[in-house]
Amino acid sequence: MLIKLTSSTPDLPFAEDDLLNEEQVQALLAQCPTINLKAVQNKQQITQFLVELFTYYFGLNTNNISPENCLVDNIERQIWAKELDVAFEDVTYAKVFCSKDEEGKTTGGLEDRGMILTTFFMFDFADLIGLHIVNNEEEATLKIDENEFKSYYDCKNINELSTLLFSVCKEYQLLEGT
Repeated sequence: MLIKLTSSTPDLPFAEDDLLNEEQVQALLAQCPTINLKAVQNKQQITQFLVELFTYYFGLNTNNISPENCLVDNIERQIWAKELDVAFEDVTYAKVFCSKDEEGKTTGGLEDRGMILTTFFMFDFADLIGLHIVNNEEEATLKIDENEFKSYYDCKNINELSTLLFSVCKEYQLLEGT
């Protein structure tokens, strides 16, 4: 697998109003936390960055996020509570893309638990952390075995996610001799 490490690229927060003028867009982008994984010295830097990133991107209260919070059962539920304007305890999960059988019973579908974070990891996370999978060795910063690191989809909390990212940083530092 070929990995390219770059400086992170600021992005607008999740579900931000599309009716922003350029000045508002730039003001929001200036608030986006950034990191350069090539320059990270310790895991705590990544952990702090991720807490700030989740807070900024999803508009959450920093006091409600800790590195040990489950990404889905805590952080994603906070996101849903905010988006739906309901209490955290009132957030429940269901299924989407269901159909009905001949008796009118719901069949098939996908559980929506984890859907927001999956979408975040799929579309925005790579730019926001500056870690990309590339196809060209000339672009790559690191070449690693396919299963050398677990996927961030498998991380249960920010702490596991920062451990994973710091492992990549250490691999880069070994390669560079720093």
